[in-house]
Amino acid sequence: MTYQFEGIYNFHDLGGLKSSDGRNVKKGLLFQSGDLFGATKKDCDYLQSQLKIRTIIDYRNENEQQQNPTPHLKDIEILQTSRVDGPIQISSLLQLDEKEIEQRFQLKVIEAKFREYALNHAAYQPLIEAIRNKKVPILQHCLAGRDRTGTGVFLTYLLLGVRLPLIVQRFIQTQKSFYLQQPPWLQRIVKEAKNPIVRHLILDVNPTFLFAAYDEILNHYHTIDTYFFEEFQLTIEERRHIQDFYLE
Repeated sequence: MTYQFEGIYNFHDLGGLKSSDGRNVKKGLLFQSGDLFGATKKDCDYLQSQLKIRTIIDYRNENEQQQNPTPHLKDIEILQTSRVDGPIQISSLLQLDEKEIEQRFQLKVIEAKFREYALNHAAYQPLIEAIRNKKVPILQHCLAGRDRTGTGVFLTYLLLGVRLPLIVQRFIQTQKSFYLQQPPWLQRIVKEAKNPIVRHLILDVNPTFLFAAYDEILNHYHTIDTYFFEEFQLTIEERRHIQDFYLE
């Protein structure tokens, strides 16, 4: 389900996907979005009074947080993770020439970032702990709500037992709103970017990145159960209790 906000972009409810045991992820508990800097009073009221958001996970790095601070939201806990840099530094794209772009933003370079995210447990520990402790509803976000948040959503679904093909399918579907409802900063960059490679890098998200992240997890831990135990100290029994709460 997609909500139409005035100043929050790429907002989605994670509910609705089917887990491997046939149950569905509950709606109204887990959300994702781009940053909240442009949120209007009406948006903030909706987050608080209608969706009743209790916890916000902010994946942006320190510089992004300082430039675009999250508005004050009463009774909502905002958890800033350890520094996480996006695979593409949007603000610097227009300053790069074509050669630099091709060198820095090759498919393998961005793919390496997703592999790094998958094993960056410090960045995603606040998310897993909030899920474990049922500090719901939870909203996770970064700048655009795609890459760093996309990895957080990916891990959330893995934790809840959703199969990889469904996760990838949803990853692709959420890009539609990113195309249709672009935040002002993105519109400006797309408009000013004369190089088609730049526009492609900004607007397109390759689903193979999630396959790379999944592959990285299995290469290191062999099973998803082992991954969640080694990285987040979640036993199989604890995961079952979590799934019982978030699935229906």
